[in-house]
Amino acid sequence: YRQWRRAHGPDVAPPGEGEDRLEALYRYIAGFERLLVVEASTVLAVIHDVPMRYVSNGVLGVDPFTGPVASVPNAGVRDLLADDLRRAVATMRDRLGM
Repeated sequence: YRQWRRAHGPDVAPPGEGEDRLEALYRYIAGFERLLVVEASTVLAVIHDVPMRYVSNGVLGVDPFTGPVASVPNAGVRDLLADDLRRAVATMRDRLGM
């Protein structure tokens, strides 16, 4: 998949059934925004590597698709403050022109 991804833009759906990366990013943003309204001091979210990579790049304020975070380790832990997630969501929304 990573080899295919490098050769195709985010608006191209992968072979077989599936959504393109832009469609996925819209869906991820909606999920992250739901986390931001949870009234709790701590939220545990178990997230696959692709949305976590997008968040990691978004926190840095760079394109979620092409930013420096190209992979995240399996079963890794990432602590984010709500402000970090807000910044990541804003970056992802900007990427989509929202």
